[in-house]
Amino acid sequence: MSAALVENPEHMHVFLDDIESFVHVLGWTTLYHLSIPMGVNQRVRILSSLYHDSFKNEETGWEEAGSIKQDKFILGEYPSEEFKLMEGFPILELIRNLAAPFYARYSNPPTEQNRKASERDIAFFLERQLDKELIDTLPVPRYDLGIERLSSSEWFLNTIQNALEAPGWPDNDRMVRRGRTGTWQFISSALLENPAGRHQLIDDIESFVHVLGWTVLCCLPSPMDVDDREHLVSSLYDYSSKTAIGQRTGGSTKQDRFILGDYPSKEFKLTEHSPVLELIRKLASPFYARYSNPPTEQNRKTFASIVDLFLEKQIDMKSLDTFMVPRYDLGIERLSSSDWFLNTIQDALETTGWPEKDGIGDNVLPNAPRPISKYCLHIRGP
Repeated sequence: MSAALVENPEHMHVFLDDIESFVHVLGWTTLYHLSIPMGVNQRVRILSSLYHDSFKNEETGWEEAGSIKQDKFILGEYPSEEFKLMEGFPILELIRNLAAPFYARYSNPPTEQNRKASERDIAFFLERQLDKELIDTLPVPRYDLGIERLSSSEWFLNTIQNALEAPGWPDNDRMVRRGRTGTWQFISSALLENPAGRHQLIDDIESFVHVLGWTVLCCLPSPMDVDDREHLVSSLYDYSSKTAIGQRTGGSTKQDRFILGDYPSKEFKLTEHSPVLELIRKLASPFYARYSNPPTEQNRKTFASIVDLFLEKQIDMKSLDTFMVPRYDLGIERLSSSDWFLNTIQDALETTGWPEKDGIGDNVLPNAPRPISKYCLHIRGP
């Protein structure tokens, strides 16, 4: 969860919280899973202070935290510089690049006096022909650049794409040797099925859907029997098998649910109505197109005949949306960029019907894996 929402859960959830949450998921996964020359106790201390420490506000009853995250963002030390990897992964540089703009979110805006002083400093740098990159480290340019980058998701998406295409990733990267680096439950079905496949932005979008789905199934109150609920979570997120060469693969249940339009399973109900299930199912719907076969030319001709019949009989054309061809085409269109997903989330957050106290508590499935802290996701502020 973003430091802003952890510190004040009553704040309105904004897109920037989702972007920051992604940075925390990536940071937590790297700190928790990758091989490092650091003692276990030291590693646990870093993880606990950054992601888990919290206190209960006696007035509101909310769990509050986030000050360490804010401090690390402001200091430009997220994650901590004391954290090292056994191999020269570009992943730490990527995380620090993604974290850099959040300096502007958690710092005080420059005053007019600050800006005048900054102009003098910049003039001095230019006069002495010093490295222009040093200018970006000054408080005012650093703040302004952060605000610019925080204004949309494009800079973050481009930064991730550029990092994935850059050289320097180890030949024996865990993404190939042991399966994808990351939390198994949240990896896209495509990469679980083919761990050596090329990572794409659509994999990150799908992972967000899995983070949201897993959290709701594990943490929100439901009248479903605990054993049935645990079986549902396990079959959807935990199943795996090994190939002939010993490589762990999975994801088939996720694919089946996407294709059937039943993600997460409709047998799952919440004790208190919340739009979150409808939101997850909307976000999951375009992935039908990713995991089903494209329509053949014959399929398209048949559908065209059905359209003609509907027009002739004056049947409601909306019912055509459930047919394979339009469902596939609409899915491909929505998967082509992050815009539809971001707009769908924003629209859902602005609708009515959310519970008055809308947050997650403990994992109610005692035997389910715990890939994320109970504090890492806040569905929506009241």
